[in-house]
Amino acid sequence: RLYEVKDANADAATLKKAEGDRKKAIAIYEEVLPQLKGDEQSRVLAQTAHLYQLTGNKAKAQELYAQILKNTKKYSTDLLVQSYLGIAEMALSQAKYDVAEKKFKKALALKPSTSYIIKSRLAWTYYHNHQENLAVQTLEGVLKEVPASESTFREEVARDYASFLAHTPVTTTKIDFLAKNTPEIARHDNLVFLAGELDRLGKKSEALYVWKYLGEQAKKSASDYEEHLRLAQIQYDLGHKTESAKEIDLFVHTLKTQTCDVKKENCDLMRLKFRKLLTDWAKAESRDTSLALIHAYGSYLSVYSDLDMSYWAAESAENIKAYRESIVYYRLSADTAAVQISKEASHHDSHIEK
Repeated sequence: RLYEVKDANADAATLKKAEGDRKKAIAIYEEVLPQLKGDEQSRVLAQTAHLYQLTGNKAKAQELYAQILKNTKKYSTDLLVQSYLGIAEMALSQAKYDVAEKKFKKALALKPSTSYIIKSRLAWTYYHNHQENLAVQTLEGVLKEVPASESTFREEVARDYASFLAHTPVTTTKIDFLAKNTPEIARHDNLVFLAGELDRLGKKSEALYVWKYLGEQAKKSASDYEEHLRLAQIQYDLGHKTESAKEIDLFVHTLKTQTCDVKKENCDLMRLKFRKLLTDWAKAESRDTSLALIHAYGSYLSVYSDLDMSYWAAESAENIKAYRESIVYYRLSADTAAVQISKEASHHDSHIEK
């Protein structure tokens, strides 16, 4: 069981040892199984089948699960549920979606306490059988049912919901449902993921719909300057670089008039986001720099001292023969370097004195 938890990040040696230990466990279980009775026998039988499944012996696992399901009156409801789920998961991994659907439904008919987990897996059979609307409806039910305390599971289901939703007509109601049912830590990323999936599927207008929704949410939740920076990123992601530069101007103007409160916002993080936006933009335009990027560099350098950025701005301006701007940024780069060297020398001298 401990190996199963660690498998996702294990190295080859650990996986090999786990395989050997699981086979040893199977041998021990099979030796003691005939001597066991009642609940103890049920638990060992289920664990043995599961170990066969983990070691790749799906035929033997299937045989044990089938053996359990032939004697439904003999075994507990929990064991029957585990058996149906074991068969369903193997069928799902083998692309036998109809079989998986039937077995998941058999497990649900026994009314297990964790039915929402089973329904989340059932939704995948609908999705693979091109019943995307049914998959979406099923996960909507799961998200309404799953306890709020299970935030990790809720986050996973919400991401699956976004994946399925991208293949169906997207409305404001659906987007709002996704936002409200995704844990806050993953909410923005999940909506961005949905927009990206829609764009990948060629559903440009619906992708724009999601981006606009993100922009509206940013207006409601962010400080003025944070709002403009988020909108600048959204406009850039949409390919609207002139509009992105305008939002950057508004961000800088607002930042100059509203002091960033370090206790409330992570000002350093905002600077890093701003810097990343410009570096991503510069990489995308490495062969064809736009005036909008040069302008955005200027906005950044009007509020932040940054040797690398001032030098890259100078190079970019020179590449498109914007010589006036290039000279300004080269001078700024030299001045920034001089200040930096002076500070380092001062720090070095004070260290020697100590």
